[in-house]
Amino acid sequence: MSNLKGLEQVVLSPKESDEVYELLRDAYVPREPVCIGLRSSYDELKPLFESVIPHTLTNGISIGLKDSSSGKVVAVMLNVVIDSPDFQLFKNGELGSEKADLYSKLLQDFCAGVDVFNGSQFKKNLELLLLCVHPNYGKRGIGAELIKMSENKGRAMGCDIATIQAVNIITDHIVRKLGYQEVSKMDLSERRKENGEPLVDMELMRANGTTHLTYLSKRL
Repeated sequence: MSNLKGLEQVVLSPKESDEVYELLRDAYVPREPVCIGLRSSYDELKPLFESVIPHTLTNGISIGLKDSSSGKVVAVMLNVVIDSPDFQLFKNGELGSEKADLYSKLLQDFCAGVDVFNGSQFKKNLELLLLCVHPNYGKRGIGAELIKMSENKGRAMGCDIATIQAVNIITDHIVRKLGYQEVSKMDLSERRKENGEPLVDMELMRANGTTHLTYLSKRL
């Protein structure tokens, strides 16, 4: 495909760990609205990433793109397969960083409010967990291609539904064009810390395009 010219597809594994974390540091945290709204640095959120990312790199279903010239990972779609209602990816209050714990609890609460199996209609769910494309490779449709690749792998593994938590308007726009439909939405202005303070800086969130987390799904 022309929009992937100069890029090499790779199934991510632990050997790409350092490059994945580097991409999150340089291209995800500085642009992701919730990270911005939490006023979080990469180091503050790293415990959350380190609690989740290893699982996505050992299941054979996460996709990356490497620059053919440099060999560096420049885009990722990190995925997990959920095959049980008891599956829990995010931890609550165990990460040792206030910002990481806040973000983890936010995601945990959001996920808990969604029945990804729609009762018993679906048996295995492909969760599109984290999409990140380095800005130097933006506006080429790479995000959509990574999602399509992930869907193909999900189908091959027997997944009958795909879900995604859209935390920015770009991802939201991409997946809706690919046929994903909104299942649930969380208004972050309603989320509070234990002391009653807002969980996120809403002005910063608005300035970066969204004040919501949106859960979307698509039958595979």
